[in-house]
Amino acid sequence: MAVLAGALLPMVTAGSAAAVSCSPQKVDSYTARTSCADLGTVRRYRVLVHCINNAGTTREITGPWRTSGWSTVTCSANQTSAITGYVETELGK
Repeated sequence: MAVLAGALLPMVTAGSAAAVSCSPQKVDSYTARTSCADLGTVRRYRVLVHCINNAGTTREITGPWRTSGWSTVTCSANQTSAITGYVETELGK
């Protein structure tokens, strides 16, 4: 698996002639999403973020694996945890 940080980062996978193009986005302080195109040999992707709660504890959470469309995740429905750092895309075979 590979992880991409930032927006619109292409990645060439082994055995793939095309570059994977992903678009991770921070929707607001609590929600993030990613979508990818030109998957080549990559079969799926998901959003990955780090959340921090009011006590300062951090945790990593991921959205559902997708083969198309948006993978979306929310740190906290009641706004007690927010996204910290980059929104990343995790690629899976």
